[in-house]
Amino acid sequence: MKYYQTESEFSGDKIVDKITVEDLKRLKKAAEGKTIAILTDLDADGKIQNQDLLVKLKDADITNYEAYSLDPNNDRSVQGLEADYVIIDDNRGDGAVPMDSFKAMKDIYTYLSRSLIGTLAHFPGAYSSQLGLINAPSSTNGDYSLPGLD
Repeated sequence: MKYYQTESEFSGDKIVDKITVEDLKRLKKAAEGKTIAILTDLDADGKIQNQDLLVKLKDADITNYEAYSLDPNNDRSVQGLEADYVIIDDNRGDGAVPMDSFKAMKDIYTYLSRSLIGTLAHFPGAYSSQLGLINAPSSTNGDYSLPGLD
């Protein structure tokens, strides 16, 4: 995945082992005046279930967002969603890919393609190891090229 970031700018798709308050603060600066969507597990009332994420959002002072479910059968599913910035917090299961690899990659593509500018994504560890999801080195000058890939 490729992404670009400075203290006040963020674009592209950044996959992280865990979402940090620092990542969220950087995203908040970049997203000022823009829309933020959060894709995660929701309870029956459409509220975010992950209490750790809620605390981090509060600590980063992110209050203006729309939450959507990762579950395609939920009324608040991501199909058709577009937002300037998207935060994906996928905590399903024990970290094993919960479906066949083709469907998993198709779902991940759907999640990652919801943002118009940038995505901050956390997937269970197995997605990275079993499906080969890795970040390109961070760019601070807008150069997305990888060494040896011209």
